[in-house]
Amino acid sequence: MKRILIFVWLVCLLFPLISCGAASDAIPVCPDFSAVTETDDGGSGTEGEAYAIVDWMIFVRYNGRSYTRDFAPPTVIAEEKIGTQLGTVQSKPPYPTPMDYVTNVPDLTSFGYPIGAHFYEITGSDPAYEIAVYDRESGEYHLLCYGDSLPNEAKIVRGGWLEGEFTAPGVRLYQTYDEFPARHREQFPEYDAAFFEDNVLAVVYLEEGSGSISHEVTMVRRVGETIEIHIRREVPEIGTCDMAYWAIAAAIPREDWDGAAIVPVINSHQAWIE
Repeated sequence: MKRILIFVWLVCLLFPLISCGAASDAIPVCPDFSAVTETDDGGSGTEGEAYAIVDWMIFVRYNGRSYTRDFAPPTVIAEEKIGTQLGTVQSKPPYPTPMDYVTNVPDLTSFGYPIGAHFYEITGSDPAYEIAVYDRESGEYHLLCYGDSLPNEAKIVRGGWLEGEFTAPGVRLYQTYDEFPARHREQFPEYDAAFFEDNVLAVVYLEEGSGSISHEVTMVRRVGETIEIHIRREVPEIGTCDMAYWAIAAAIPREDWDGAAIVPVINSHQAWIE
């Protein structure tokens, strides 16, 4: 027993040293919390300021917008498509991060690209939604997209239809109440003429081989020049033998739409019966 206790003690002593030795400058995994104290409201802070551990996405903040990419291999932009330089990274987020910093990230800040990195317009793309960042390590220009989650108040009804031939999922964008079909006005009475003054409505049409398959809209987000409507399909282990047609209506603020293409993203989930 004594030998086991000594072994555990050595592991606990060495683990922080091993972890810090493997850490990179970009993602500190062993921050110094000696100055972080508990506040009266149960949070933590230094001299009354609250802090948070933030798992930042790779991003560049410019003109009040955050342009991001995944940690997966980046999309590379050809040098001949690089246009005017928009700016240079001036700072990176502090660590630990003050709570108010999370919601007030200053312009020209980046995580994932160093201070001094240049970012540019992309020929043929609107810089409000897509930019290219020069990565000095690889000598490449990486695509970053402005992406923001939009209000998700989607309505789902059985009995959707789409005129003409289409490959499911089909999608229609209705910009005015006048072009909104009478059948949809009955199915979605909350989308009236007043609604269309400040919003547009994307309707996704799904055809299912079984009426037992259900749907949920998990996210609506702007990604570059598109708006993605993420739909989760719940597929039971045992289904009914009836076909079903569904209409999924997602409201999008008109200022967030701004002419973007609508892209349904369908994900299936197998629901097992216990």
